[in-house]
Amino acid sequence: MTKALKAPTCLPSSLRTFLRKGLGGHMPGVPAQQVTPDQFRQWKMQKDQEREQAKLNVEHKRQADIDSGRVSMTGRELYDKHPELFADY
Repeated sequence: MTKALKAPTCLPSSLRTFLRKGLGGHMPGVPAQQVTPDQFRQWKMQKDQEREQAKLNVEHKRQADIDSGRVSMTGRELYDKHPELFADY
């Protein structure tokens, strides 16, 4: 009885999916396809860009919420935006 190989669960799900495509010959029901270093590099660059864009979106939303008064600033944000308030300390 042989066991099917599984991608480690400590990896992000998108990377597990990507690796499964490359390990297809060892997994039942998935056609074999090798992942080349160039394909991995392209995938990694795309994921990094998506992650960076998501981070920027969160930062812009946070700043818009602060400017509109929906949420209050943290101490660090207050210090970064108005350092003159902390000149005596």
